Amino acid sequence: MKRKYFLLVLFLILAMFLSGCGSSGIVTPVTDEAKIKSVINEYCLAINDHNWSKAKNCCVYGSGEYYKVCYMEDMINTYHLYCDLITIIFI
Repeated sequence: MKRKYFLLVLFLILAMFLSGCGSSGIVTPVTDEAKIKSVINEYCLAINDHNWSKAKNCCVYGSGEYYKVCYMEDMINTYHLYCDLITIIFI
C-alpha cells in the first residue's frame, strides 16, 4: 500500500516538473502577414530616417522598389545641395 502511494506521489511530482518545462507566457505564432507588415514598417521608417541602406535591404535587389529607393536617395542628395533640412513623411 505504501508503495502505491509512493509511486503516485512520485508520478505527481514528476508531472509538476514536466508541466513547467514549456515556454513561459503565451506564444503567438508569427504569420506571413505579420512578417510582411513588419518589413513594410521597417521600410517606411528607413525612408523617413533617410537610412537608404536599410530601406534597400527591405527590398529585393533589382526590383522596382529597390530602384525607387535608389532614385529617391539620388533625388534627396540633389535637394541637399539647395536645402539644409529635408523632411520625408512616408506612410
